[in-house]
Amino acid sequence: AAISPWNIVGVNTVGSFVLGAVSSTKGLSTRARLSVGVGFCGSFTTFSTYTVYAAGLMKANDLTGAVLYLFISNFSGILAAILGARMVPSEY
Repeated sequence: AAISPWNIVGVNTVGSFVLGAVSSTKGLSTRARLSVGVGFCGSFTTFSTYTVYAAGLMKANDLTGAVLYLFISNFSGILAAILGARMVPSEY
């Protein structure tokens, strides 16, 4: 079964949101931030799948699809991280 690019984008966007929230949450210890950030978010998100899918689009000569996929993935991830950081009481 083929992997949908929207599943990859969705998982990475949710992971970015959680990481943005956790990295900005007031009162969390460094250990807790690292555990959730590197441990949970790192294992939850799918960077390797993201890159392999983009490479597959390029190999299939779908440069437009690859650029669109990479743009949407990066834009949604950055936006989600910012929103996640703004949703919690910030330490910064």
